[in-house]
Amino acid sequence: MELAEVLHPTLDGAVLVAVHVQPGSSSAGIVGVDPWRRRLQVRVTAIAKEGRANHALCVCMAGWLRLPPASVTVVEGATSRSKRLRVEGLTPESIASRLSRHAASDEA
Repeated sequence: MELAEVLHPTLDGAVLVAVHVQPGSSSAGIVGVDPWRRRLQVRVTAIAKEGRANHALCVCMAGWLRLPPASVTVVEGATSRSKRLRVEGLTPESIASRLSRHAASDEA
């Protein structure tokens, strides 16, 4: 499954990213695309309590995408591991390129 398959453009120019988050990990990073869940798997070090993991996920994604943190928000699944993030300011192609580069360097 390709990374582009978890990215969905909206009519207003933003992109929704389907994510499965693993809170409380020893390190933050992109694991890859889960073909069964059809979501990008992401690890964050923050625990899933009082929105800490959601905040960490948005900050990490913004950093990987080289965007301000306010450009990434959780729009679905705030209390679930399966989430949908809204990313503003990039095309789906740019997001796929930046995330795949980060995932490749994360594995090296």
